[in-house]
Amino acid sequence: SCFLLNSGLFVRCYSMMVISLPAALCLAISGLEMFCDVEVSNVDPIIVFFLSAPEIPDISNKQLQWESNMGNAFCKGGFNYTDGHLVVPRAGYYRVFLQITYGDQGGDADTHCKNRETLKLSHSVSYFHDSYPDYQPLLSAVDTVICAQGWRKSLFTSGLFHLDKDSVLKVESEQPKRIVRNEHEVFFGAELLPDSR
Repeated sequence: SCFLLNSGLFVRCYSMMVISLPAALCLAISGLEMFCDVEVSNVDPIIVFFLSAPEIPDISNKQLQWESNMGNAFCKGGFNYTDGHLVVPRAGYYRVFLQITYGDQGGDADTHCKNRETLKLSHSVSYFHDSYPDYQPLLSAVDTVICAQGWRKSLFTSGLFHLDKDSVLKVESEQPKRIVRNEHEVFFGAELLPDSR
């Protein structure tokens, strides 16, 4: 990864290849145009995961369950996912991201959402390690929506964090009954930055 500061604008350049590279030479060309010359020798294994919405979600619990094998979902490089908990395989700096799309599910899901009522939507990623007494907040997103037939809203959040080996991540939502079931609208992932320690 490389970070360049150009005329007060923050620009991030990193490899989107499905391999983790040991080094990258990133050059700024004519303002904001970026060119990355990537060295591919001594390639390390990729450490990345991408989880998506399960076909039949558990809507009775704030802690969300994820699909880890089917469709676009996968875990590579030692990530271990079990029952809503994701174990980090190696210490380093990770880009963590989460998107959840909420919508009008009809039926029981909207029992407490009257027409034109304001509904609060929120979810979070929490982080646990043996050095902490309990889960600590890592990421969160909050927004509101006006209840109406067919309403829909996506909340996306991401950040860069140093995660310890064997630490655990989990996702919670205050409105699990209103989460849609499409994997392209509901996903949770992280990638270890190249040369991260």
